[in-house]
Amino acid sequence: AGLSLPRQQGAQINGVIAFDRNKDTRLKYFISFVNGNTAEQPLNDNDGIAVVGRLELNLRVRRSVSMKLGGGAYINEITEGEMPDLISEKRTGYTADAALKLHGLRLRGQWMRQDSSFVDVPQEPVRTAAGFHTIVGFDLGKLSPALKGIMPAYRLATYDPTQNAESDSATLSAGLDADALTHHSVGLNLFMNKMKAIREPLKLQINYTIAQEEEARKANNDRFDILLQMSF
Repeated sequence: AGLSLPRQQGAQINGVIAFDRNKDTRLKYFISFVNGNTAEQPLNDNDGIAVVGRLELNLRVRRSVSMKLGGGAYINEITEGEMPDLISEKRTGYTADAALKLHGLRLRGQWMRQDSSFVDVPQEPVRTAAGFHTIVGFDLGKLSPALKGIMPAYRLATYDPTQNAESDSATLSAGLDADALTHHSVGLNLFMNKMKAIREPLKLQINYTIAQEEEARKANNDRFDILLQMSF
């Protein structure tokens, strides 16, 4: 959903370049050649191949202090519609992300962008979608052994599917200018495999999200989520 890529069928080349004996500084690289469709659609919708690449630099000072910097891009052409009225859309995506582990502090952030151009309709302007999210959490086990396995967290996320888009229709333009979303989420993570009183391979996540739409599309979309996950 949004700007993220779904699972796709294809082939990947990946590797690791270590800059020291202990592999505390490593560069990971990935390049994939896929069909550009979701996993439930094994056939391509055209003769093109989607190419996805990523670089990831990992820096570790010690076990409790580390950083990761990453970036990636992809290019894909999708074809939609019914014969003979097929429309091709070229999508180019970019992303940059970072993660920091500093004793009990956990900090992550990611920026994404997707540009869409319409091959069969050259007069149609390029459309741009963009988003950003950041997460901050703290492992309370660093404060007291009795709190081990408990991590509160906060997440800020924004998404604008038409950050740059034009239309000859004034009504449609007004709608395109008012479709940005902002989410504020507060959560509590319980890693039960780390809790002495439980010691089960389970993770319980409790979140409350405040959803903010622009005034023209404002709705009551706040939600409360509970997730129970088995670790394996």
